[in-house]
Amino acid sequence: MKWKPSTYVLELSALIESGVAKFLSEHPRTEVFSTTVYTGLSSCRSHLAFDTFANAKRVLAKVKKRHASYQGDRDWNSAEFKVPCFHEVQHHSIPEHWESDTGGDCENEIIPAAISAVGSMLSCFEKLKLHPKACVIIAAWSDDVDYLWFRRRRQWRRGKVIYGGLLLDLGS
Repeated sequence: MKWKPSTYVLELSALIESGVAKFLSEHPRTEVFSTTVYTGLSSCRSHLAFDTFANAKRVLAKVKKRHASYQGDRDWNSAEFKVPCFHEVQHHSIPEHWESDTGGDCENEIIPAAISAVGSMLSCFEKLKLHPKACVIIAAWSDDVDYLWFRRRRQWRRGKVIYGGLLLDLGS
């Protein structure tokens, strides 16, 4: 099977739409601070994770205690989110063994597709009860950079996070 970027965008968009609806029905009063969209290239699956501000502060305190040099203002590890791996989709657009077959070069192809899918679905996240400094993260595959949109004054702005927590504002 070949990589199908347009199918991946549709699959990721459907995951976001159904995941947000499911979260609203199961956690209607929860204020969302961070939402992560992560695609496991080896498993050919994507999932959504949601975090609250209180949980993020607790986890960040632990991270800073372990790593005194950490300069970030939030932890980006969705495994420690309040609601990790909340909703998931099995992709039919990602070839089996794609990551190992390309030596990781597939990231150059999947990142633009993920940015396109998530960027086009930002209005869907608006249905959630959002923290004033909410963000939507595309978790990176290489652990060096995360792509995100952060919400300020009811506007989404695109940025990226370089390992260590440094936030770069890339505009909208």
